[in-house]
Amino acid sequence: MSAPFDHEALWMKAKLFLNRAMDDDDSRGFDEHALWAALALELLAKAALARVSPLLIAEPNEEGSNLLIASGLVKGDAKFTSVRAKTLMARCHRAFKPFDQSEAMKIINGRNEYLHSSGTGFMAIPAHLWWPRYWA
Repeated sequence: MSAPFDHEALWMKAKLFLNRAMDDDDSRGFDEHALWAALALELLAKAALARVSPLLIAEPNEEGSNLLIASGLVKGDAKFTSVRAKTLMARCHRAFKPFDQSEAMKIINGRNEYLHSSGTGFMAIPAHLWWPRYWA
């Protein structure tokens, strides 16, 4: 089992989610394809930052446990928590030009609305307009 901050494992999972987003399964609607793509976006951001340093995705806390785990100082059954998607997107915006935090957050907010409310999430933008914004 790989560490939860392992950039290769995050990259592989992101590719798996992108494959689900792009498959030709006719039983899935645009909303499900967009959900898998939005989930992949967060994993891609984590992978890119963790490749530089796992500390960049560790949620800071009072005890510093996440930072200690990410730095390799604490091993075993310790639970690792990563930063929120909003933080990931802000860090990617600063670190990786021309990454666009504003556009990424529209996707993340659509995902959150789709998952956590009665809102339509991705359905507010037609698929033919949503995908180009996603790939940008």
